[in-house]
Amino acid sequence: MKLQLRTVEDGKISLSIGIWFRLSLFIISGVVAGALITSPAAGPLIFFLLALFGALYEERWIFSDSGIESRNGLLFLSRKQFWNISTVDELQLTSFTKGKSSGISPGTPFLPSYAVLSFVTHEGDRKTLEVLPLRKKAELERKAVRIADRCGLSFINKTETG
Repeated sequence: MKLQLRTVEDGKISLSIGIWFRLSLFIISGVVAGALITSPAAGPLIFFLLALFGALYEERWIFSDSGIESRNGLLFLSRKQFWNISTVDELQLTSFTKGKSSGISPGTPFLPSYAVLSFVTHEGDRKTLEVLPLRKKAELERKAVRIADRCGLSFINKTETG
Protein backbone atom coordinates (compact mmCIF):
# COMPACT_ATOMS: atom_id res chain seq x y z
CA MET A 1 0.00 0.00 0.00
CA LYS A 2 1.32 3.40 -0.96
CA LEU A 3 1.68 5.87 1.90
CA GLN A 4 1.06 9.61 1.53
CA LEU A 5 3.71 12.18 2.45
CA ARG A 6 2.31 15.51 3.64
CA THR A 7 3.17 18.46 5.86
CA VAL A 8 1.50 18.54 9.27
CA GLU A 9 1.67 20.93 12.24
CA ASP A 10 4.86 22.78 13.24
CA GLY A 11 6.60 22.01 9.94
CA LYS A 12 6.70 18.27 10.60
CA ILE A 13 6.02 15.87 7.75
CA SER A 14 3.99 12.70 7.96
CA LEU A 15 4.14 9.48 5.94
CA SER A 16 0.82 7.72 6.50
CA ILE A 17 -2.14 5.85 5.08
CA GLY A 18 -4.16 8.16 2.85
CA ILE A 19 -7.52 9.51 3.95
CA TRP A 20 -9.23 8.25 0.77
CA PHE A 21 -8.17 4.66 1.48
CA ARG A 22 -9.48 4.90 5.05
CA LEU A 23 -12.71 6.57 3.90
CA SER A 24 -13.26 3.85 1.27
CA LEU A 25 -12.98 1.16 3.92
CA PHE A 26 -15.44 3.01 6.18
CA ILE A 27 -17.93 3.20 3.30
CA ILE A 28 -17.46 -0.51 2.51
CA SER A 29 -17.96 -1.44 6.17
CA GLY A 30 -21.12 0.72 6.27
CA VAL A 31 -22.56 -0.96 3.16
CA VAL A 32 -21.79 -4.41 4.54
CA ALA A 33 -23.28 -3.42 7.93
CA GLY A 34 -26.49 -2.46 6.11
CA ALA A 35 -26.55 -5.84 4.42
CA LEU A 36 -25.96 -7.56 7.77
CA ILE A 37 -29.02 -5.87 9.24
CA THR A 38 -31.30 -7.37 6.60
CA SER A 39 -29.74 -10.85 6.56
CA PRO A 40 -27.11 -11.68 9.19
CA ALA A 41 -24.51 -14.23 8.09
CA ALA A 42 -20.96 -15.19 9.06
CA GLY A 43 -19.34 -14.31 5.70
CA PRO A 44 -20.49 -10.68 5.55
CA LEU A 45 -19.78 -10.28 9.26
CA ILE A 46 -16.15 -11.29 8.73
CA PHE A 47 -15.92 -8.96 5.72
CA PHE A 48 -17.44 -6.13 7.79
CA LEU A 49 -14.94 -6.64 10.62
CA LEU A 50 -11.98 -6.77 8.21
CA ALA A 51 -13.06 -3.54 6.50
CA LEU A 52 -13.70 -1.82 9.83
CA PHE A 53 -10.34 -2.87 11.29
CA GLY A 54 -8.66 -1.79 8.05
CA ALA A 55 -10.29 1.63 8.32
CA LEU A 56 -9.22 1.98 11.96
CA TYR A 57 -5.63 0.80 11.34
CA GLU A 58 -2.98 3.49 11.67
CA GLU A 59 0.46 3.42 10.09
CA ARG A 60 2.16 6.77 10.46
CA TRP A 61 5.72 8.06 10.49
CA ILE A 62 6.25 11.63 11.68
CA PHE A 63 9.53 13.35 10.81
CA SER A 64 10.95 16.48 12.46
CA ASP A 65 14.34 17.96 13.19
CA SER A 66 14.19 16.38 16.67
CA GLY A 67 13.44 12.81 15.60
CA ILE A 68 11.33 10.16 13.93
CA GLU A 69 8.12 8.92 15.50
CA SER A 70 6.27 5.77 14.49
CA ARG A 71 2.64 4.98 15.28
CA ASN A 72 1.05 1.73 14.14
CA GLY A 73 -1.88 -0.42 15.14
CA LEU A 74 -5.57 0.25 15.68
CA LEU A 75 -6.22 3.93 16.36
CA PHE A 76 -7.12 3.32 20.00
CA LEU A 77 -4.46 0.62 20.55
CA SER A 78 -1.57 1.98 18.50
CA ARG A 79 2.06 1.45 19.48
CA LYS A 80 4.32 4.48 19.49
CA GLN A 81 8.10 4.55 19.10
CA PHE A 82 10.51 7.47 18.90
CA TRP A 83 14.07 7.70 17.59
CA ASN A 84 16.03 10.81 18.45
CA ILE A 85 17.56 12.26 15.29
CA SER A 86 21.01 12.04 16.90
CA THR A 87 20.69 8.23 16.94
CA VAL A 88 19.83 7.95 13.23
CA ASP A 89 22.69 7.54 10.72
CA GLU A 90 21.01 7.83 7.36
CA LEU A 91 18.03 7.29 5.13
CA GLN A 92 18.45 4.52 2.54
CA LEU A 93 16.73 3.39 -0.63
CA THR A 94 17.50 -0.26 -1.36
CA SER A 95 15.99 -2.92 -3.60
CA PHE A 96 15.41 -6.65 -3.59
CA THR A 97 13.78 -9.34 -5.67
CA LYS A 98 11.39 -11.72 -3.97
CA GLY A 99 12.83 -15.23 -4.01
CA LYS A 100 16.46 -14.18 -4.63
CA SER A 101 19.17 -13.84 -2.03
CA SER A 102 20.91 -10.96 -3.84
CA GLY A 103 20.49 -8.68 -6.81
CA ILE A 104 17.35 -7.64 -8.62
CA SER A 105 15.76 -8.63 -11.89
CA PRO A 106 13.14 -6.03 -12.79
CA GLY A 107 10.34 -7.06 -15.05
CA THR A 108 10.23 -10.74 -14.04
CA PRO A 109 6.57 -11.55 -13.37
CA PHE A 110 7.32 -14.57 -11.16
CA LEU A 111 10.07 -12.84 -9.16
CA PRO A 112 8.86 -9.26 -8.54
CA SER A 113 11.37 -6.60 -7.47
CA TYR A 114 10.76 -3.95 -4.83
CA ALA A 115 12.26 -0.67 -3.67
CA VAL A 116 12.57 -0.20 0.10
CA LEU A 117 12.80 3.12 1.93
CA SER A 118 14.28 2.77 5.42
CA PHE A 119 16.44 4.49 7.99
CA VAL A 120 19.44 3.06 9.82
CA THR A 121 20.33 3.81 13.44
CA HIS A 122 23.82 4.06 14.96
CA GLU A 123 23.33 0.54 16.37
CA GLY A 124 22.78 -0.78 12.84
CA ASP A 125 19.03 -1.31 13.25
CA ARG A 126 17.12 -0.83 10.00
CA LYS A 127 13.54 0.43 10.20
CA THR A 128 11.48 0.04 7.03
CA LEU A 129 9.30 3.03 6.20
CA GLU A 130 7.73 1.91 2.92
CA VAL A 131 8.06 -0.83 0.29
CA LEU A 132 6.82 -0.30 -3.28
CA PRO A 133 7.26 -2.12 -6.58
CA LEU A 134 10.61 -1.25 -8.17
CA ARG A 135 8.91 0.64 -11.00
CA LYS A 136 7.86 3.23 -8.37
CA LYS A 137 11.45 3.75 -7.16
CA ALA A 138 11.50 7.41 -8.32
CA GLU A 139 8.48 8.16 -6.12
CA LEU A 140 10.23 6.68 -3.08
CA GLU A 141 13.36 8.62 -3.95
CA ARG A 142 11.39 11.90 -3.98
CA LYS A 143 9.91 11.06 -0.58
CA ALA A 144 13.36 10.16 0.77
CA VAL A 145 14.89 13.45 -0.37
CA ARG A 146 12.08 15.43 1.27
CA ILE A 147 12.37 13.45 4.54
CA ALA A 148 16.19 13.74 4.57
CA ASP A 149 15.96 17.52 4.02
CA ARG A 150 13.41 17.90 6.83
CA CYS A 151 15.37 15.81 9.35
CA GLY A 152 18.87 16.87 8.34
CA LEU A 153 19.85 13.30 7.46
CA SER A 154 22.00 12.00 4.65
CA PHE A 155 20.24 9.99 1.94
CA ILE A 156 21.92 7.09 0.16
CA ASN A 157 20.41 5.40 -2.90
CA LYS A 158 21.68 1.80 -2.88
CA THR A 159 19.31 0.46 -5.52
CA GLU A 160 20.73 -1.74 -8.20
CA THR A 161 19.56 -1.46 -11.77
CA GLY A 162 20.82 -4.69 -13.25
